[in-house]
Amino acid sequence: MSRKWCDRSIAIDCAKCRLRHDAAMTPELRSGLKLVRKSRIGTCVAKPGARICTEGEPSAEIFTLVDGWAFRYKMLHDGRRQILDFRLPGDFFGLGCGDSQCQDNSVESITHVVLCVFSKAQFETAMQSDPALAALVRRIVRSEQSEVFDHLVNVGRRNAREAVAHMLLELCMRQRRGRVPKDCHCQFPITQGLLADALGLTAVHVNRVLRSLREEGLASVGNHGMVIHDADRLSELCEFNHNYTARIPAI
Repeated sequence: MSRKWCDRSIAIDCAKCRLRHDAAMTPELRSGLKLVRKSRIGTCVAKPGARICTEGEPSAEIFTLVDGWAFRYKMLHDGRRQILDFRLPGDFFGLGCGDSQCQDNSVESITHVVLCVFSKAQFETAMQSDPALAALVRRIVRSEQSEVFDHLVNVGRRNAREAVAHMLLELCMRQRRGRVPKDCHCQFPITQGLLADALGLTAVHVNRVLRSLREEGLASVGNHGMVIHDADRLSELCEFNHNYTARIPAI
């Protein structure tokens, strides 16, 4: 299958992949990942701004994000965009919805990304053959469902301060697998425009909120990085529930 988004292919030894060295990995799952390895097509690198999946188009591939950041979104006919979530290293995407072979959302890279590409048909066969692998996929889906529910509350009911605070905490905790110390430094390659499209706000409003959070000593964003100065106060501000940011083994 032609991958117009793929800048180049690289070789990665599955046994040496950093995503595999995870304390959450169980012996049962290691058995299932041997089947997953058989469905692996290759590893591709994409540049920033590459559209990896396109809503409504058929796809016979699924992906694990090995390195870099991306986002999933839906686009209206007049160009308005709703970002559904941000994809971080270890995240899995591309299964689609129901029995349809078409993508139900689009995916675009924010930074340079490295993607492990799998055959969807062979991966589904692997799930049928291994209960532990199927259970992991269900766990990933449940975690993403919880994430989507919180994002719906961000857009529909939280005010701008609460919504921005919630997104900052979520992205920091996902990088730390649910654990945030008092003073957390982490990556943040997301522009204010992208953050606005994820929260249903304007970039100007996002800028205003970020400035107020910085002045209050809660969080600072800049130079592709973020610092959570006081996770407890920020969590209290937005009623953050970190259950879906807990450690889940990568596929």
